[in-house]
Amino acid sequence: MDLCDIGQIKALLARHGFRFSKSMGQNFLIADWVPREIAKASGAGPGSGVLEVGPGIGCLTRELAPFILDWTKRPGILAFGCSLGATHAANLFFRRPDLFDRVLALSGIYTGSYGFGGYSDELVYLNSLVDCMANMPSGHPYIDLYNRKKGVVCAGQGAWEQPETTRRLKQIFEEKGINIWVDLWGWDVCHDWPWWYKQTEYFLPYLLD
Repeated sequence: MDLCDIGQIKALLARHGFRFSKSMGQNFLIADWVPREIAKASGAGPGSGVLEVGPGIGCLTRELAPFILDWTKRPGILAFGCSLGATHAANLFFRRPDLFDRVLALSGIYTGSYGFGGYSDELVYLNSLVDCMANMPSGHPYIDLYNRKKGVVCAGQGAWEQPETTRRLKQIFEEKGINIWVDLWGWDVCHDWPWWYKQTEYFLPYLLD
């Protein structure tokens, strides 16, 4: 899909019932050279951190990922997030293991039904890990890619946590022979930053080794 093609953008937004307004600063890049120039002009280099805020439909992300790979001279990127960010991080890693070689997903919910109820289409399905991963053929080439990389999916079982889809992912990974570390912490571990700090400190040495 060309994420800078105005016709495809409008069709995508209409399909999902999204409405945007220029008066609220909601704009779209429709010239494919612009994201490339933004990535080049960012001034990022080895040792820099890159945080993309409000990635929209992903046209800049598509350019930033190869750009990061080029200037770090490393084989991949760590996708990391907590809560809804964990959902996004896991989707990035499992959909694009050719670009992302590590994932740390803390306290995510990995089903499209959480946000869309009974509605589903191809895009929702591909971002609903418990569905698309369950249906991945056992001989899919991505499985070998996953097993040559490292990943951690973790959730607590205390207040505000919803670990059901994390448990389901663990079951799917075991069935498919996918060596991703799925860890469920205790009933005292709640959905909040103090625990995410502890989990990050605990898991990062493994992921960065």
